[in-house]
Amino acid sequence: MSPAPEQTETPETARPAPPGRRWRRFGVVVLVALLCGVIIGPPLLRRLPRLLIRIDADAPADVLICLGGGNGSRVDHAVALLKAGRSRSGRLILVGGPLYGDLTWSDVMARRAKRAGVEDSALLLGRDSLTTRGDARDAVALMRRFGYQS
Repeated sequence: MSPAPEQTETPETARPAPPGRRWRRFGVVVLVALLCGVIIGPPLLRRLPRLLIRIDADAPADVLICLGGGNGSRVDHAVALLKAGRSRSGRLILVGGPLYGDLTWSDVMARRAKRAGVEDSALLLGRDSLTTRGDARDAVALMRRFGYQS
């Protein structure tokens, strides 16, 4: 008797794993991912802002930006930074869209800044945005228009 020829599996003859086994593998992968998220996620999320945001308290920016909304404290803080020389250009961008009729957030903020002693020539206004994202777009457009980098 001769020994039976050994059969080798090739990719064409290999059988796929049974459906139950595939679901078990998927479940294990999901469980491991969730555990990693629970264990690693919170410490990472606590450290993430420090990794992404660079705060340089001593370096002035080319221009200061104040987004619309709030109770006026944003403008007060921006004016304080402007007066402290934190804007190399001496300018302040105020962005905010329609509030009531022709009145915009940027108009309201400009009035508050002027009452605090900011010259009209120091203010750049963006009046078209309807959202915070729109405020950011308007601010970037004004920065580009006047050649500001920071």
